[in-house]
Amino acid sequence: MGALDVSKGTVKSIYALGAKLGMVERGGGHADALHALVQGLTGKESITALTPAEAQAVQTTGIPLAPS
Repeated sequence: MGALDVSKGTVKSIYALGAKLGMVERGGGHADALHALVQGLTGKESITALTPAEAQAVQTTGIPLAPS
């Protein structure tokens, strides 16, 4: 991992929060509400492609505002 890559723990945390809110679909690849949220906030389709700052924005801005 490079200096600008998000940590595996952060990726797991984002998925866990998304799953708790019903935003993650198993086997759906990137075609679920969590990835749509991430793309809307960052322009990136992949959570693993986020920078630490983008991941923080998803966690603090996006997920708490997501419908439950």
